[in-house]
Amino acid sequence: MIRAALAGTLAAYPAADCVVVPVSAADAALWRALGRLRPVAEGELEPDNPADGTAHYVYRVDRPR
Repeated sequence: MIRAALAGTLAAYPAADCVVVPVSAADAALWRALGRLRPVAEGELEPDNPADGTAHYVYRVDRPR
């Protein structure tokens, strides 16, 4: 599903060089699902769900060349 979402996003935005996604640090299931992807940054962001807290990892996936 993650691979399909990335492919769909890159197809919808052909000028985009990458996809950047913040992931709540509290969402261990999601960052485990991202598998071999590694966060490029971490910091405090306003959460979608206030129960998650403000700590986030930021992932970047470059468009395949």
